[in-house]
Amino acid sequence: MTCPICKHGKMDKGFTTLVFEAGNSTIIVKKVPADVCDNCHESFIPEEISRKVLKTVDNEVKKGVELEVLHYAA
Repeated sequence: MTCPICKHGKMDKGFTTLVFEAGNSTIIVKKVPADVCDNCHESFIPEEISRKVLKTVDNEVKKGVELEVLHYAA
């Protein structure tokens, strides 16, 4: 599949790091599975993985975590 952003690169399976800021919390989620462009490096995360990441981040924010670095867990 061709990258929908740069229109030149090929999308390959890979990983990305996501950073979320909410209130006083900064949550970093590493090793998130994604389709990554080999040209512009833009990443696209499948919907089911996005839902899981957002739920995890929401739980951490509700705990009042100021800074957390997590690794994605399938």
